[in-house]
Amino acid sequence: MVIEHIEKSWKAYRKNFWPIITAMILQFILAGIPFLIGVLPWIFIYLSSGSVGITTLLLSNLGVFSFSVIMFIIGFLISIALTGGLVRMFYEALRGKTKYETMLKTAKEKFWTIIGANSLYILIFIVLFIAVFFPLFALTGLSTFSGGSSFAMLITILLIVGLGSILLVLISIFFVFINQAIVIDNLNAIDSIGKSFEVSKKSYLTILGLMIIFILIDSALTTLFSFFGSVLEIFVVSPLLLLSYTSVYLKNRRKK
Repeated sequence: MVIEHIEKSWKAYRKNFWPIITAMILQFILAGIPFLIGVLPWIFIYLSSGSVGITTLLLSNLGVFSFSVIMFIIGFLISIALTGGLVRMFYEALRGKTKYETMLKTAKEKFWTIIGANSLYILIFIVLFIAVFFPLFALTGLSTFSGGSSFAMLITILLIVGLGSILLVLISIFFVFINQAIVIDNLNAIDSIGKSFEVSKKSYLTILGLMIIFILIDSALTTLFSFFGSVLEIFVVSPLLLLSYTSVYLKNRRKK
C-alpha cells in the first residue's frame, strides 16, 4: 500500500520535474523576499553599533524590531499559502501534467482559507503541546524550587520529552490533509480540518508508514551526502512526500 503511493508519486514527479522545481524555487524566492527585507536593516545596525550587546541593540531599535517581525510573519504566511498551491499542483501532476502557474493561482484564490485552516491547526497544536508537556513544566519548576535534581527526576523528564514528542507526531497525522481538502475539495477552513481527520482515520497506518520511510531517507541522504543530500531532501524527498500524501488523500476521500 505504501509502496504503491510512492511509485505513483515518483512517476508524477518525473513527468512534471521542471514545473515542480520551478514552483519550489519560486516559493523560496517569494517567501524569502519579506524575510530578507526584515533582516537587511539589522545588518547595517549591527555594523554601525560596534560592540553593543544583542539585548541593548534590540531595546534601542524596537521600531525596527517590530518591522522585522511583521516581515517575518508575512514571509511565513506567503510560504504557507504557496504550500497549499503546491498541493494543487501535485493533484494535477498525479492526474497527468501540471504547471507552476497553478501554485500561484491557487495560493491567490485560496489564500485566506489556507491561512485560516493552518492557523487553526497551529492553535490546536499549541494547546496539545501545553497539555502534553504540562507535567514536564511542573517537574522542572518543582526541581528548581527544591534546588536539586536527582537521577530519577532526569529520567522522568527525558521520558516525558520522548513520549510526548512521539504522541504529538502521532496526533499530527490527523491534520496532514488540511491543504488537500481546501484545494481539491474546495472546503472552508473548519470543514477542511474535519475532512483531514476523516480521511486520515481511514489511512492512518499508510500515512505513518510514509512518514517513517521518508524520515529514514532524509536521514540517510544528509548523513551520506551532507550538503548535496540536503539539496536532494528539499527538491526531491519533500515533494515526493507531499505527492504521496496527496495520492493517499485521493484514494481515501469520499466525495459528497
